[in-house]
Amino acid sequence: MGCTTMFVVALVGLAMLVGVVVWGFGKLLNEYTATEPIPIQTTATEAEFTSAKAKLDSVRAASHDKKSVTVEFTAAEINALIARHPDFADMRGKFRVALANSLMTLDM
Repeated sequence: MGCTTMFVVALVGLAMLVGVVVWGFGKLLNEYTATEPIPIQTTATEAEFTSAKAKLDSVRAASHDKKSVTVEFTAAEINALIARHPDFADMRGKFRVALANSLMTLDM
């Protein structure tokens, strides 16, 4: 009888703990997140897009030829690709990239 009682008490305690965690997570999620997405605006000049497209094409050509290539994109070029390149249309209005001190920050 004692083991059964301890098992039931432990099970009830675990159920209460899970309930509190789920409730707390839901409360945090509702309080600190938006109910609707906010579109992220990126701007891209023609020069940034042209430069980024040329670099992307060189990466794709190197990948196709199985060769090594070193390419450095700026944040403005990545944002230009997101804003104007058809391959990144699903990211448009949802992502923005920032680079500083060799760290990339992605706003979503």
